[in-house]
Amino acid sequence: MRETEQNAGARDGVASHPRLFRAEAARKALHVAAVVFPLAYSAGAPRTTLIIVLGLTLAVSIVVELARRRVPAVGRRFDWLFGAMLRANERSAVGRDGRAAITGATWLALALLGAVVLLNRAPAVAAMWCAAAGDPAAALVGVWWSTRRRTAAPARKSIAGAVACAVVSFAGLRLLAGFSWPAALGLAAVAAVAERFSAPIDDNIAIVASVGIAASLL
Repeated sequence: MRETEQNAGARDGVASHPRLFRAEAARKALHVAAVVFPLAYSAGAPRTTLIIVLGLTLAVSIVVELARRRVPAVGRRFDWLFGAMLRANERSAVGRDGRAAITGATWLALALLGAVVLLNRAPAVAAMWCAAAGDPAAALVGVWWSTRRRTAAPARKSIAGAVACAVVSFAGLRLLAGFSWPAALGLAAVAAVAERFSAPIDDNIAIVASVGIAASLL
């Protein structure tokens, strides 16, 4: 009986994989949209312009974070609008006792702004690309790989995801940031390690900080 129940649970887990993949894809949509920042900075967009845009984005994010915690109606509407993009611990309903996690979108805005403010152009482009493109590649490939393996509970962090992060990061490091292939390879490895072992630090902060510091040293 126990084995039968376990097999049934495994089948249920496998059946849920498409839903998990769609949920992860929705969540990472903002990351994909944020690719515009490293692309624009690499193409010569003024640093001041990016700081203003990212600063306003972060300011709006902070206002929303505060409002959804303190005004129940705002929290309910926020969850209704963005529920597909939120992890369970990020939902406003959790915040009624003050424990809702800050959303990944807010952390991403902070990380990108920090990169532009604190780093030179090439390291900033490198750090932003790895967070905006490498991180979602890791998450999506990780879920897909778990589906291929037919595991009952797909792990968000996986070796397959780390490889995807490294490959996507390497492409941007070479083509956008202009690093030599050995340097790009090393920085891509830094991004993959930061993404895989970032906990308890948010992925976006860990990747931008690690890649930004390493790129600056190069």
